[in-house]
This record gives sequence, C-alpha cells and structure tokens, in this order.
Amino acid sequence: MKRDFKRRIVSIAGIDPIRLLGVEDRNLRLIEEHFDETVVVRGDEIIVAGSPRTIEQLTRVLEKLIEV
Repeated sequence: MKRDFKRRIVSIAGIDPIRLLGVEDRNLRLIEEHFDETVVVRGDEIIVAGSPRTIEQLTRVLEKLIEV
C-alpha cells in the first residue's frame, strides 16, 4: 500500500531561531518526538513531511509558536 506523503515549507524569516527552536534545538526535538516525524530546518525555512493530517497539525503548532 502506498503512503500518502506530503511536504510543506514554513518560513521563519525574521524569527529568532533560538527562541523558536530552543537551545540546541530542544523545542524542535520535542515536536519531532510528539509527532514522530522528522522536521528539517534549512536557513529561514522549516520543512515538514508526512501524512496530510500530520502536516496540518505540525503546521498549526509551528504557526502558533511563531506567533508567540
């Protein structure tokens, strides 16, 4: 059975990466553990990949954290 796999890029331009991701990416690791997915940060972009449902949930969490 083929897994429905999606990818989304979330911009963090203008955001302090340490405040968002945590020291040594601790916040990022917590998010990855909770969702059991890999989240990749490249420059001012966060790339999330997985099922459409997981992508929607991860994107909402990241957008809320960016707002704070």
